[in-house]
Amino acid sequence: MKPIYDYVLNMSDFKGRAAFTLFFTGCNLRCSFCCNKQIVEGPGRYTLDEMKTHIDSALYFERKDFLERTGVVFSGGEPTLSTYFNEAVNMFKDRPLGIHTNGLILPKYENPFEAVVLSIKPTGQRSGLHNGWYLEQISRAMKYYRGAKHKMIRLVDAPVEGPVDAIDMALSLFEFVPTVCDDWEVYLTKDIRDEAEKEMRWKGGEVCDQREG
Repeated sequence: MKPIYDYVLNMSDFKGRAAFTLFFTGCNLRCSFCCNKQIVEGPGRYTLDEMKTHIDSALYFERKDFLERTGVVFSGGEPTLSTYFNEAVNMFKDRPLGIHTNGLILPKYENPFEAVVLSIKPTGQRSGLHNGWYLEQISRAMKYYRGAKHKMIRLVDAPVEGPVDAIDMALSLFEFVPTVCDDWEVYLTKDIRDEAEKEMRWKGGEVCDQREG
């Protein structure tokens, strides 16, 4: 079976260190605003062995220090859903590992990831997620991944109708994150950040710890 839809080389997950991002097919959510539907619903195109060969071949002529520092990031879709997830962790364990995940499925072993992006969805009708229950799951994920060196919570900038679910979720995150673990970076796109700032000012609060997108 071929669990990987595609892969890219990026420089963002490890703060300047190169990494290959592997996109696993499949997901345990069906968000109406998903930007990766072709990955979630599409057929896989690479086996794990083929990916390892591609990565090793791509790095063969690079400097030894570059080869040793290059990481592998699991994304998707939702990588933890894959029946090949544990095999992938074991296959690439000698490299720095990263993951992009919705946090709803946690491995049953100690966190092996150095870089983590928790991709948070706006709760409400269009994602099918209940705010209170969802924040409990995110709390579990934050605690599991808290030993990672690079940690980011990224709120998906989803198009919404009626009540602005993304803004409500942004405000919930700023109240919620410090109560669990205060060393996570919270990423909002500029539009969500600006609207959240307006709402917080109206309530007499303050938005902090965000980065412009």
